[in-house]
Amino acid sequence: MNSKKKIIAAVLVIFIIISGLFLIGKSGFSILSGLRAFVGGEGLWAKSQKEAVFQLTQYVFTGEENRYQLFVDSLKVPLGDKAARLELEKTDPVDGIIIQGFIDGGNHPADIPTMIFLYKYFKNIDYIRKAIEQWQEGDRLIEDLLEIGVQTNHAIINNLMSREQAVQTLAAIDNLQKRLNDAEDLFSSNISSAARETANQLSVIMLCFSLVGIILCFIMLRLIVGIISDLNHKKKLLENQAEQESQFKKALEKSEEKYRSIFENSVEGLFQSTPEGRFISVNPAFAKMLGYASPEDLMANISDIASQYYVNHEDRHRYKQLLQKTGIVKFYEFKARCRDGSHLWVSDSTRAIYDPDGNIVRYEGQVTDITQLKQAEKEKSELEAQYRQAQKMESVGRLAGGVAHDYNNALTAIMGYTELAIMDSDPAGPLHADLNQVLKAGRRAQDITRQLLAFARKQTISPRVLNLNNNVESILKMLRRLIGEDIDLIWLPETGLWSVKMDPSQIDQILANLCVNARDAIVGVGKITIETDTIVFDSAYCADHSGFIPGEFVQLSVSDNGCGMDKEILNNIFEPFFTTKDSDKGTGLGLSMVYGIVKQNNGFINVYSEPGKGTTIKIYLPRDEGKVVEIQEESTAKIPQGQGETILLVEDDLPILELTEKILNSLDYTVLAADTPKGAMKLAREHTGKIHLLVTDVIMPEMNGLELSEHLQSLFPDLKYIFMSGYTANAIAHHGVLDEGVNFVQKPFSKNDLAKIIRKVLDE
Repeated sequence: MNSKKKIIAAVLVIFIIISGLFLIGKSGFSILSGLRAFVGGEGLWAKSQKEAVFQLTQYVFTGEENRYQLFVDSLKVPLGDKAARLELEKTDPVDGIIIQGFIDGGNHPADIPTMIFLYKYFKNIDYIRKAIEQWQEGDRLIEDLLEIGVQTNHAIINNLMSREQAVQTLAAIDNLQKRLNDAEDLFSSNISSAARETANQLSVIMLCFSLVGIILCFIMLRLIVGIISDLNHKKKLLENQAEQESQFKKALEKSEEKYRSIFENSVEGLFQSTPEGRFISVNPAFAKMLGYASPEDLMANISDIASQYYVNHEDRHRYKQLLQKTGIVKFYEFKARCRDGSHLWVSDSTRAIYDPDGNIVRYEGQVTDITQLKQAEKEKSELEAQYRQAQKMESVGRLAGGVAHDYNNALTAIMGYTELAIMDSDPAGPLHADLNQVLKAGRRAQDITRQLLAFARKQTISPRVLNLNNNVESILKMLRRLIGEDIDLIWLPETGLWSVKMDPSQIDQILANLCVNARDAIVGVGKITIETDTIVFDSAYCADHSGFIPGEFVQLSVSDNGCGMDKEILNNIFEPFFTTKDSDKGTGLGLSMVYGIVKQNNGFINVYSEPGKGTTIKIYLPRDEGKVVEIQEESTAKIPQGQGETILLVEDDLPILELTEKILNSLDYTVLAADTPKGAMKLAREHTGKIHLLVTDVIMPEMNGLELSEHLQSLFPDLKYIFMSGYTANAIAHHGVLDEGVNFVQKPFSKNDLAKIIRKVLDE
C-alpha cells in the first residue's frame, strides 16, 4: 500500500470512530430524552386522572353539573395519550394523529419526536414493554372510569340516583382509583428501570468503543510515522531527480540558445505542441496573433487545443489524421479562436517529431494569419455573384425597357380605340361585350408590362414623403376583399413610425402582391399579419448579416402561416417568371416587381421561410426626414372637359397620334397635331394664337420630348407641357424617378387618365 492510500485509510478509520461515538451518543440521548418525556407525561397523566376522580366524587356528592364537565375535561390528557398509542400500534401509522394525540396529552412538542422514536424502535425491550402494558391497563381503567361517569351523569340528571346507588358508585370509583395508582407506580418503575439499564448499556458500549478507538489510533499513529519516513525517503529521491533535471535543462538551454532568437523574433507564429493537445512553447508572434499578452499568457489559458484553439473540432481531427499518416501537413487552413472569442482564419504547416521507437512525441509548426485573404476571397465571390445578378437584372431591364416602348404604344392604340368603340356601341348589343373583353385583355397586358418595368426599376414614379401606417390603413379594406373571408388579416402598426419617401402607388403594389402570395400559400383558414417598425442597423450587425445595409430604416413585414418554402424555392423567388403556381394562376412577376420597387427606393428585402412554418417577408425602406404629405382622396367626378385651349400634340406613332387627337377633340380642345419634332416646331411658328399646352412623346427621331419643350419655350415662355411614354427615359427621369416639376402620363392611358392630367396641368 502506497503512502497516499495509507493516509486515506488512517483518515477513514478516525472518521469512523468519531462518527460511531457521535451516533451512539445521539441515539442514547434520544432514548434517554424519550424516557424522560414519558416520565413527565406519566406525571401529567396521573395528575389528570386524580383530578377526574376528585371531580366525579364531588359530582356524586353535590350533583353540580359543572363538576361533570370538569371530570370530562380532566380525562383529555389520558385520552390524548391513548389516541397516540393506538396510532403507534398500527402497521402504517399517521404522524399527524400521533403528534396531535401527544399534544392533547399535555406533552411538550419538542419531546414528541423522541417519544415516537423510543416507542417505534425500543418497545420490545423488557422494561419498556412492561411499561407499555401498564399504560394499556391504565387506558382500560380510564375507560371504566369514563363509563361510571356517564352512568352517574345519567342517574343524576334523571333524578334516579338513590343513596344506596351513590354509595356503590363511590365504592367503584375508590376501587378504580387504587388500581390506577398501582398502574401508575408500575409504569414509573418500569420506565425508571429502562432508563437505568439504557444508561448502563450505553456506558459499556461507549467504553468498549473508546478502547477500540484507542487501539486503532495507536495503530494509525504507527502507520503515520511509517508514512512520514517514506515521504522523507521520496523527498530525497525527488530532490536528486530535480537536480538531474536542472542539469539537463541547463544543457538543453545552452543547446537551444542559438535558435531562440529566430523563434522569438519571427513574424510568423511558431509553436510546439503535444499529440494530446497541449502547447509546449509558442513565440510572441503566435500569442499576439491570437490576442494574448505573451506566450506565457497563451499557454496558461489554453490547456486543450482541440476545444480552446480550434473552432471546429473536425478540423483538429483531420489535422491529426494527416500528421499520423504522412508526418507533415502543409498550408492546412482552419478557423482559430482568439482570446476575446473572435475567430480568425489561419494557415498551418506542421511536422511530427518522432522518438527512436517511431512514436510521435510532439508537433512543430508555423501558423500564418490569412483572415484578410479569406475576407478578400469572400468579398470577391460576393461581388462576382452580385455582378452576375446585376448583369442579369440589367439585361432583363434593357429587354423590358426596349419592349415596353413599342408594346405600350401598340396597347395605347388598341385600348384607346376599343374604349372609343365601346362608347359608340350599344350597351345591350353583343359587340359591346366583345369590346369589353378586348379592353380587359389589354389591361391585363398593361399590368404585365408594368410589372416588368417595376422589376427592371424603370417604372415611372413620383415619390413623396409619407407615413407607411396611413397608406397601409387606406388599403386594408381592399386587401381583405382580395384575400377572402377565410383568412384573418391582422394589422399591427408601430406608433411613432418614421417617414419614408416613395410613390404611394408602389405601397399598394407591394402589399397587393405579398398578400395574394400569402393567400395562395394558405390552405383553408389562416392568418396574414402586416406589421411596421423602426430599426437601426450598424456596421457590425451588417458585417455578420449578408444583404443588410447600415442606417435607419422603416420595416414593413407581411407574415403568413401557410405552407412555407424550401431553400431551393427561396433562392429563385425574385427571378422574373419564376412561379410555383399553376400556369393559369400566376405569371411569376409579383415578387420580381416587389424586388424592383424596393431596390428603386434604395431599400432591401429579406425573406424568412421554412416548409410547414409559414413565411415572413421583411422590407426595409430608408428613413426620410421630410414632412409627410397627406394622402389626397381620388376624385370621382366625371371626365373633365376642355375650355377651348390650344394643345400642341407631338407623337411619331401615327395610330397613337390620331387616337390622341380624336380624344382631345372630343374633350373640346383645339389640337395642333405633328408626327415629328420639326413638324411641331413649324406648326408652332405658323400658329398665330396662344399655345397653352404641349403634349409630346419622349422618345422620337430628330430630338426627344424634353429638347422639344426647351426649344418651344423660347417661342412661348409660359408654355406648359406633359410627357407621355411607354417607359421613362433618362431625359426626364433618373432611374425611373421623375425630375421635380415634370408632368407625365404612362402609356397606355385611358381617355379619363389623359383628361385629368391635362386639366390638372392647365389649372395650375
